[in-house]
Amino acid sequence: MQLVSPQIEKFQASSSWIRRMFEAGIELKKRYGDDKVCDFSLGNPDLTPPPAIVNAMRDLTAQVARPAGLGYMPNAGYADVRAGLAAYLAKEQQTPLQASHVVLTCGAAGGINAFFRAVLTPGEEVLCPAPYFVEYGFYAGNFGGVLRPVPSEPDGFHLDLDGFARAITEKTRVVIINSPNNPSGVIYTEDELRRLAAILDRATARYGRPIFLISDEPYRFLAFDGAVVPPMLPLYTYTVVIGSFSKNLALAGERVGYIAVNPAMPGVDTLVSGVTLTNRILGFVNAPCIGQRLMLAALGTQADAAAYVSRRQKMAAVLRDAGIDFTLPAGTMHWLDYCLTRKRGIVIGTTGHEPEQLKTIEAAAAKIPVLKATNMSVGVNLMFQLVAQMAAALGDDYDIEIVETHHRFKADAPSGTAISLRDAIVNATGRDNEKDVIYGRRGQTGQRPPRQIGMHAVRVGDTVGEHEVYFGTLGETLTLKHSAHTRDTFVKGALRAAAWLAGKPAGRYDMADVLGMKKR
Repeated sequence: MQLVSPQIEKFQASSSWIRRMFEAGIELKKRYGDDKVCDFSLGNPDLTPPPAIVNAMRDLTAQVARPAGLGYMPNAGYADVRAGLAAYLAKEQQTPLQASHVVLTCGAAGGINAFFRAVLTPGEEVLCPAPYFVEYGFYAGNFGGVLRPVPSEPDGFHLDLDGFARAITEKTRVVIINSPNNPSGVIYTEDELRRLAAILDRATARYGRPIFLISDEPYRFLAFDGAVVPPMLPLYTYTVVIGSFSKNLALAGERVGYIAVNPAMPGVDTLVSGVTLTNRILGFVNAPCIGQRLMLAALGTQADAAAYVSRRQKMAAVLRDAGIDFTLPAGTMHWLDYCLTRKRGIVIGTTGHEPEQLKTIEAAAAKIPVLKATNMSVGVNLMFQLVAQMAAALGDDYDIEIVETHHRFKADAPSGTAISLRDAIVNATGRDNEKDVIYGRRGQTGQRPPRQIGMHAVRVGDTVGEHEVYFGTLGETLTLKHSAHTRDTFVKGALRAAAWLAGKPAGRYDMADVLGMKKR
């Protein structure tokens, strides 16, 4: 006897292997213990919600202890929540969004399903770059749509724009992209998104009806190494941004998402009304009322993603040790391409680049002004100069120790700034990085040899950054110390560097140039 429809039978046969792995992981943990099973399947956020969520949860106690405190609400969400979210997204998307352009949904998944239900006719197609989040096929299939993946560029997983142009037909109704992408991690550049928008503009005109572009953005906040996710709404008239707060506010269980419709879209009110209706008739009705209140209270904050950064670095180390070739999404390279295309200078404060990336940066300096520094603080860069002068003046009779202190989430040691302090001393005194530098001490180390530089890393609490250099001899000790109390310090230095770099000819610069301390 047939218990489910043929479509669901097919879906069950090809259901998400990620979900199956997740469920298998639960059973294995029960059998062998949580510490014996590494689960790399479902992206279940395990961060602690930010303090704003915890405080809002306490405040909600009084709000719900009244009649209808947890009652029904408008199908598009609470009016004040929509207004607050619209104001937040207006800044993020650089578009004048109003509350009337935003609908609250049961997560991004609920938003995508509500949108597909509103715009898809059975047999119409949804294009997406491959690899892709596997549930997209089920979401389109729920309403008779057909998912048509377009393979991404093999080198770097960026959009194959020619492939998209060829794949669009009269059946194409929606293109859905996901940036940062799940699972590749790639962030699409503004240039390629503009070119995709131009392709969709031409296809919309050719077929006489809109081809919608969904930008699925639950991972927007997970942009590492200084990478920036370009806003989508200004780039294409028929864009809809769909996102959630599962990851950035650690609210996965509350299922709070949204649909934001481009206010420049002709008939925008009709589309918003349509997705509000489908949000109801699909049974979602609206996002949870508690989740909406928590989200509104925490807008502009996020869970501390430092743990993700640490895990990312650890995973990269495992892959390197295993001899597996891979690429980490690199924000510097994205912005370097952007600046090269537009003949603009670039300020780079990121460290840890691979050798090939460093070669690319140096090559770019032949075409545009490039300022690269391991630390953007004005005080730290003055410290680089001072330690070199002190080391040269004091001579070999003075012992040198470098101690750096950072927050518990910092993944590398020693810090890039400590390495630059070491290099400044080595270059000023003719020491050798391999022979004269020691990283920490343990056991019977014996008497301290002459010319040795000791380097030590401390990881404690939420320390922004401290660097100390000790010069000591029999009878006296000199200490040079820099403490960063706020990360605004680095922002101010970067802005000063950018203002200085404006109008400079192509070449390689650093903060010593900005501060006028470099000998030419």
